[in-house]
Amino acid sequence: MWPAASTSDGGRTFRTADTGGLPTRVSDLIRVGKTLYAATTRYLPNGIPRGGRGVLRSTDNGRTWVNISTGLQNLDTTKPAASPDGAYLYVGTISGGVHRLKLRR
Repeated sequence: MWPAASTSDGGRTFRTADTGGLPTRVSDLIRVGKTLYAATTRYLPNGIPRGGRGVLRSTDNGRTWVNISTGLQNLDTTKPAASPDGAYLYVGTISGGVHRLKLRR
């Protein structure tokens, strides 16, 4: 798991992103077209997962992120994948289950 970060120079340097004071970790990251999606999990200091922030979306190469997790029953997310046509985003959750989100086109 990695702390949320952003870059403005193609990945040569990174800066820690603002996660609102919560110890959020990015478990996986995927790009669909020009949009980034991050699956997140919040970990307690002892390393036990507890209450993530779900899926975040960035349309500006990671400078800003918007939570798109409305409807997710479990916000500890992992393993995002896009359908071959880019119409759907699938995301797994730590305690099981796969969810599908229709992407804007």
